Amino acid sequence: IGGHGEEVEQPLIDLKETLQNLTVRNALESYHDAQQALDMALNLFNGGYLPLGQR
Repeated sequence: IGGHGEEVEQPLIDLKETLQNLTVRNALESYHDAQQALDMALNLFNGGYLPLGQR
């Protein structure tokens, strides 16, 4: 995440961490965390705060 020296927004960091920590035992919690991070990322994009490359 975040090539070419661009700053990465927190929801994208959260999505990456959720994926890295995914296990069978926490799958449902991870799904909900990912849903929330995606909603936040889309809101940032729609508000002009998340670049197209990070969407």
